[in-house]
Amino acid sequence: MTDINEVLTRCLTDGLGLPADGLHPEATFDDLGLDSLALLELAVIYEDKTGHEPTGLTALSTLAQATALLASHQADSTTEAGT
Repeated sequence: MTDINEVLTRCLTDGLGLPADGLHPEATFDDLGLDSLALLELAVIYEDKTGHEPTGLTALSTLAQATALLASHQADSTTEAGT
C-alpha cells in the first residue's frame, strides 16, 4: 500500500502542485483545497501513471481512505485479470 500512497502523493505534488508538507493521512481532499474539477484531474493523472481508474474518491475522502480504496481497486483488477 505504501507504493500507492507514494504514487498518490506524487500525483498531488507533481501533478497538481500541492506542497508535500500539507499531505498527511487525515487530510481530506477538501482540506487540501481540491474541488470536483481538481479531483477529476487527479483521477486522470493517477490513471495515466498506474493504468488503474480511481473511482469512489470524494472531497471528504482522507488520503488514508483514498490509499486504501485505490489499493482495493488495484487488487480487484489484478484478481480479475488472473481469472
